[in-house]
Amino acid sequence: WVVETWGDKYVQPGETVRFFVTLNPRAQHIAEQQLSRLVKDGAVPSQYDAGAVMMAPNGRVQAMVGSVNWSQRQFNNAVKARVQAGSTAKLPLLIAACEAGRMPESRVMDQPIRGTWPANGELGYRGQTTLKEAIASSRNAAAVRLTQEIGADAVAEVSRRIGIDPGPAVDAGFILGSYSSNVMAMTAAYTAVANGGYQIEPSGVLAVVDGRGQVRADFLTPLRKRVIPEECIEPAQQVLREVVEHGTGRAAQLKRWAAYGKTGTSTGNADAWFIGWSEQRVFGVWMGRRRGVTGHAVAGAGAPAAYFERVATAVNEWAERQQRLEEQRLASASARAKRSFDAKKIVDWLSSLPQAMTLPDSSSTQERPVREKRT
Repeated sequence: WVVETWGDKYVQPGETVRFFVTLNPRAQHIAEQQLSRLVKDGAVPSQYDAGAVMMAPNGRVQAMVGSVNWSQRQFNNAVKARVQAGSTAKLPLLIAACEAGRMPESRVMDQPIRGTWPANGELGYRGQTTLKEAIASSRNAAAVRLTQEIGADAVAEVSRRIGIDPGPAVDAGFILGSYSSNVMAMTAAYTAVANGGYQIEPSGVLAVVDGRGQVRADFLTPLRKRVIPEECIEPAQQVLREVVEHGTGRAAQLKRWAAYGKTGTSTGNADAWFIGWSEQRVFGVWMGRRRGVTGHAVAGAGAPAAYFERVATAVNEWAERQQRLEEQRLASASARAKRSFDAKKIVDWLSSLPQAMTLPDSSSTQERPVREKRT
């Protein structure tokens, strides 16, 4: 991904250039290991492939999983697969609703618009409910009705603003994720909510250095462009927290940390998603059925949410251990410095003793010692 994205821009034929990348080897290992365990446990059926991205709040990619088995299929689903977004596409509706004055407790109507469309599936219809409950339970009818009330163009504008392109012509149904996107773009959009509302440009490179040691490019200072109003961050995060606590994302709950996110499942379970974050690490997961293959179906509330839970838990535990080790190192270094400082004071004091004990000059006729005892 790094070579294909930045190689042509910074490397000339025949030369050697070093790319300092953003990858966190430990997070990468955990992401690969936990997916392998889910496959081994049978949670990911053989007819499904997967793609996943872990991203820091500034857009730096810390881990990337391209497929279930890279040795068999070298296709990077994380950036190359164009797939339907399902209900993860409801994220811009949260922001647009806030911009239109709707809060998580605002009332919305969950009823079909015509016939049985939009369908809520086995969930059924609730009638009057809150925006928070409608998103947490992934009520399609309520989402489409609210999009119509706010205006499909206004919601689409928010979608493009946070990095998800729903296409040139949209109607209210686009909020159900009928358009195509990819894991990287969807994860970046959720990162904009996690980081407080700032635009995300996903990056895998910290710096590019040529063979002479000259820095050709650096990406150490990300741009800070606000794309979500500050007053809409907390309401959006509140709803995404509700998804995990009491909604379709319950399988993503963490025992010791807060988690936020949204599930998504496309028609016929062709695509299953969970995108969320914990401790400022955003993890987007897609699992998709291979074309023309039938069998056990996966929904976003199942294996993708469980995959998030396993990876987030393992990475958070590792990060805590690293923090404790760093605190112990700093405490040890501080103690050594203090001991060194105290010892120096003692040495200085001892060194001053001979001078302090020297007899003062006297005009007395008393005979001075012939030899002075030196210490």
